[in-house]
Amino acid sequence: MQEGMIMKRSLVLAFLAAVPFVYFAGCRLPILPAFEEPSVVIDEPPPQHRAPEIFGEIIEFGWRSGTDIDPRYVRYLFAQVVDTNGVYSPGFDIVADLNENPRRYEERWSEWIPYKASNNDGRSVTIGDDEVLDFGYHYIFAVQARGMGTPVTETFESGRNARIFMPVMVQGPILLVGEQYIGAFRFLGTKLNPQTCEFPPGVPFNFRWRGDASGYGGTIVSYRYGWDIRDLGNPGDWAVPRGPDYTSAPERTLSSGVHTFYVEAVDNLGKATLAQIMIEVVPFSMHRNLLWVDDFYASTFQPPLYEMPSESRHDEFWIASCSRAEGFVPDRDVYDVFYDNGKQPPAFEEIGKYKNIIWTYSSSNDAWKGVIEYTSESMIASTYRNVNSLSIFVMLGGHLWTLGRSEKGSGLAAVFKPPMLPLMPASIAEEIVYDPADASGKLCMPYRDYCVTVLDKVWGTFKPVVDLPGGIIRNMDRDALIYAVRDGTDPINDQYPDLPLRLDLWDEVMKPGRFFDPQVRGFIYVEAYDPEYYMEFTFHTSQGCFAPMYRMRTRSTLSPLRDATIAIWVRKYDSVIPDVQSGIAVAARSVHFGFPLWFFDPSQVDKIVGVVFEEWGILAEP
Repeated sequence: MQEGMIMKRSLVLAFLAAVPFVYFAGCRLPILPAFEEPSVVIDEPPPQHRAPEIFGEIIEFGWRSGTDIDPRYVRYLFAQVVDTNGVYSPGFDIVADLNENPRRYEERWSEWIPYKASNNDGRSVTIGDDEVLDFGYHYIFAVQARGMGTPVTETFESGRNARIFMPVMVQGPILLVGEQYIGAFRFLGTKLNPQTCEFPPGVPFNFRWRGDASGYGGTIVSYRYGWDIRDLGNPGDWAVPRGPDYTSAPERTLSSGVHTFYVEAVDNLGKATLAQIMIEVVPFSMHRNLLWVDDFYASTFQPPLYEMPSESRHDEFWIASCSRAEGFVPDRDVYDVFYDNGKQPPAFEEIGKYKNIIWTYSSSNDAWKGVIEYTSESMIASTYRNVNSLSIFVMLGGHLWTLGRSEKGSGLAAVFKPPMLPLMPASIAEEIVYDPADASGKLCMPYRDYCVTVLDKVWGTFKPVVDLPGGIIRNMDRDALIYAVRDGTDPINDQYPDLPLRLDLWDEVMKPGRFFDPQVRGFIYVEAYDPEYYMEFTFHTSQGCFAPMYRMRTRSTLSPLRDATIAIWVRKYDSVIPDVQSGIAVAARSVHFGFPLWFFDPSQVDKIVGVVFEEWGILAEP
């Protein structure tokens, strides 16, 4: 007992020695610390940072302690915003008046409730379940805390322990449903307004979705989904029961018919939104040999410096090349994006008629960008739709040759989302969207189907020096192409003895004074794939499912792009034989060039066309 008294006395003396003191009337008095004003923070629903905040008909407010010490009791105030005369006045600063004249509001407070009440009444309350809220009117909700003794919250702050809000009638949560091939759709309410789309058989659909009720202070409490539901009111017709964790569906492949996919999201108010996506399976007959999609915009006249072809010259070049394919009919098998089809890409019905497609694009990315763009996980937060028809085409065994002007944001870099151009070099999977939490970049066509991991440019917007290997400086004049050489590292090119060992620029574009005069500049409409200098620096490895066809020679031997791959054999689906209704189909490789061939030696280009068409099994007899 005596030892305990000594210890308590020592603790008291130590405490008094540690605190400051003053002298009053000759006495030494300690200045004891003041108790912190108890308070809470209303954190549910999350603050909307607007005045007034918009909530639904029923609001569940929740709060937590605003200090290190939990309050003992709390009470809440809920009232319409009225002025000092008791008249409704949405412009009245009721929070300021609550601070200045707290007695005016004393009768409007609830009873004191233990903060740690077992039924959680001391940490949340639901407004609107028993009360009648007038839609469109402003209300105040505030919470006051009381501490150990009599100290109570004396200061109220809008957005912290006081919230000004306006209830509105809501239809339900926003529901965004996305799929890697279809894109994303936005739904609201239960009006059953289906979104319809057409796809060929054999496409593996992987739906994912996200609900959002934050616009009115709600939260999503459950999802469910199902295919071809006959009775939406019968829980047994849905694939799963309602639950908070169902945010994706297992992969499903459709072979024929019309099928409808449903998703339901329900919020904490009991409001529901129903998504309905109807998919019609259309045949891919692939009964024709070759389609040329002319997505390369050119003017009607030939520029004197030959920095661009005229429309007629570009058409002549490619129609002559395509005419080497058996059965090619220019009046039928050419799809002009700009001049005939309002910059819109060919529909599935048109694409599905062909086994082989050549798609030439320009830097304006008219139809090209909309086709190869994809919907990432983070993009489901917006209303956005695109159909990756070319990705589906190659997956089903179609053969594709894509090429064109590939500077800046064009070429395969068109897969990056606006408004920002990607900084080159760019890792597709990691930089395609500016959201570090979004790992879905590996699903986009350049990465998944063409197997390209890193993109680079001759003419582009480049990363700062600190993000490049030491000593590397990007310079368009130094990096420009002067000619290309056939790759000698991959034995695949040995299978094509007619493939030119060297690819030179056309004499016409290299004449003195012309735009691409090598004394002035090299060729700059070039995109490179998996450049070694950057791959090694960032510890990236190639996926191994494309094979280099051509590598570039640059104006300067110091250029980091010297020997970079600029044309590839696409091998991802080279063993898939298209399921055609008639005619002959073969398994073959697709091709991608990171530059337009119009600017190169016609005789060498002619040999390349022959090699590709022979690989595809469509080369006409001479």
